[in-house]
Amino acid sequence: CQIIHHVDAAVLSTDDMRFRLLTWNVWFDAYRWQERQDAVLSEVRRLRPHAVCFQEVTPAFLENLVTLTKEYEMSDNDIGSYGVVTLVRRDVGPTSFREIQVPSRQGRSVLVASFRNVELATVHLESLASAPLRRAQLQRWADDARHKDDGKLRILCGDFNFDDTRHWGWWRTARDLPLENGVLAEVLPDYVDLWPHLRPEERGLTFDGARNPNVRTRQEQMRYDRIMAQRHHAWQPTAIRLVGVDPIDTQLTRPSDHYGLVADFDFSPRTKGEHDVLL
Repeated sequence: CQIIHHVDAAVLSTDDMRFRLLTWNVWFDAYRWQERQDAVLSEVRRLRPHAVCFQEVTPAFLENLVTLTKEYEMSDNDIGSYGVVTLVRRDVGPTSFREIQVPSRQGRSVLVASFRNVELATVHLESLASAPLRRAQLQRWADDARHKDDGKLRILCGDFNFDDTRHWGWWRTARDLPLENGVLAEVLPDYVDLWPHLRPEERGLTFDGARNPNVRTRQEQMRYDRIMAQRHHAWQPTAIRLVGVDPIDTQLTRPSDHYGLVADFDFSPRTKGEHDVLL
């Protein structure tokens, strides 16, 4: 992996009882980009998450993110024409950032932020019909995190580019293809997908062509975006919801073609014997 930036991380105090995370693919398209990016930044200021993971950040949007750096420390990885960026609130303590290189035809990588007792990775997995590459990209994160017995809460979030009930392109083929979602149980068996874990009766569509006019194909209704958390003895997910669902103008424009996800975790230490009932 490539070390991008490092300062010593602190150990989380048990007085800090809550952690909030926002992940959002902010759409690299030029359509109404200033208004859309202003709306995204307004959501960050309103929600005040401890960490923010963005995908499809362009150089122009990166310039706007500088307005958040008084409150947030920002990763300084090279995004090229677009890429992933992570911000961590300065009041949670020092943060280290590193990048894990993965096989990719599109310049993708895993960006990891470590702070206190959390290790947070964000991804934008390979797009379109690229299931083998997505598996390999997930495997790199799994290999990196394996056998680390340091008590940290490990989270993988971002745009996974596959759904849990439908295969990509289902709207234009009659073929019943196998679901790619099964790769998560195979590669990350000790991780929990927070949306079905906390809201099992709801689809949680983050890419919804029927309701979001930024999505060009109306039939494309998919849960591409995920927050996956490793089972942990103390940190418990308590809530997850969509953001960026409401229009920002009279043309019903949304901030992105994706909806974002915001999740809350509570710190609730238990005895070792209760580990099996926790996340």
